Amino acid sequence: MLSPVNSILIAEGHAGVAELYAALFAQGGWTVTTYRDGERAADALCHSIPYTAVLVSNCLRGISGIELIARTRALGHGKDVPIVMVTGTIDVTVVVGALTAGADEVLYKPIDVGILVDTVNKCVERARRQRDAL
Repeated sequence: MLSPVNSILIAEGHAGVAELYAALFAQGGWTVTTYRDGERAADALCHSIPYTAVLVSNCLRGISGIELIARTRALGHGKDVPIVMVTGTIDVTVVVGALTAGADEVLYKPIDVGILVDTVNKCVERARRQRDAL
């Protein structure tokens, strides 16, 4: 049986970082959609087939990554999607805000790409196990 293709929405305000993340996940066989604008990412999450995972930076155009996480969790199909935030700040209010809004994990930039991919994969596996247990 063929395994389903993983899809990831990447919301990252910095173009170069967004391209790096997109290439990294595409190389791993993921279908990748990127947004630099938080409002557009929120709209895509609201009106699309659910993604396997969401990778969010807090620094986006439009709305913050924390707001994007909160909006995603408010969606029926977004309440269980794994969300990982990557932030360049060590401000504890950002980390607490992301976790309170519903992020599964928060990682700090600069991030080792292997750790990033492993973290997203672990969150996806955890979500699949939880769904299968129901």
